[in-house]
Amino acid sequence: MSLDADVNTYLKSFKIPETFPGRPVTLFSLLTHTAGFEDRVYRMFTPRDEKLPALAEHLANEMPNRVHPPGEFAVYSNYGFALAGYLVELASGQSYADYVRQHVFEPLGMKDSSVALPTPDVPLATGYRWDGSAQVVPPANFGPEPPAGDGNVATPADMGRYLSANLVPGTFSRPLLDRLHGARFRNDPRLPGMGFGFSEREMNGLRLVEKTGDSPGFLSVLELIPEKNTGVYLVFNGGAFSGDAAAVTFKALKAFLDRLQPAAPSPAPVTLGGDVSKFEGSYNNTRLDYDSFTKVRALAGGVTVTAR
Repeated sequence: MSLDADVNTYLKSFKIPETFPGRPVTLFSLLTHTAGFEDRVYRMFTPRDEKLPALAEHLANEMPNRVHPPGEFAVYSNYGFALAGYLVELASGQSYADYVRQHVFEPLGMKDSSVALPTPDVPLATGYRWDGSAQVVPPANFGPEPPAGDGNVATPADMGRYLSANLVPGTFSRPLLDRLHGARFRNDPRLPGMGFGFSEREMNGLRLVEKTGDSPGFLSVLELIPEKNTGVYLVFNGGAFSGDAAAVTFKALKAFLDRLQPAAPSPAPVTLGGDVSKFEGSYNNTRLDYDSFTKVRALAGGVTVTAR
């Protein structure tokens, strides 16, 4: 498949609306999270895996609105990545789970990993969350988007094999790894970029290539440090990307990096000259939905900037 072709070239049972004439959704925009879909959360999960629709049915019936022209912003999109996985099915003639097993897991020796739904009947860790007074097991949470992470399971040992494969060419070629890990889009030239599925972060003067994820009761952080030929995988059976869990994750990663390459002394604060009032205003997250009641999330996510 071409990275720059309109994905409607490949889709058969449904099409992506031409909301922005001449600005089609492409595989490149899906892999860099720049396709411009809103972030829909309503009806995205169910407590029972046997009620899950097929991937194609879900993508056709639960398509979020296109709210930005492709290439304008990087806005993380589970739907967009699920659509990329469905394109893999169309191109290969295999289910997404079979394709990943045959072309990723088996070559890497990842025998205890799966992206199939329903989740294989194997021993799994129990996730917890804090309810204000005790750690409780949250209700089951099943989603219909395996390419976006729904139902994916792996052991830490298997994730070690995956980290190694992303650092040392073998199963994956060096040109492919460079394309996966390199910055393909930046919201601003001064900001970390998005690769193909991975994103950038800078800590201790090192460029990190990362993929993070959470679900009720679980939190995982995958970090590659190509310059040091090193990878880190952190996984917790508790919390999510908020509050204490995020703080613990950052502390653990920072402690590791401080041993790998201690941070340089912090530079002196920079004072902006001239009129800074142009930065005043209210800002919000671009990862929002626009047409369902869950758009009220926008009320809790903003920040106001005042110049003085």
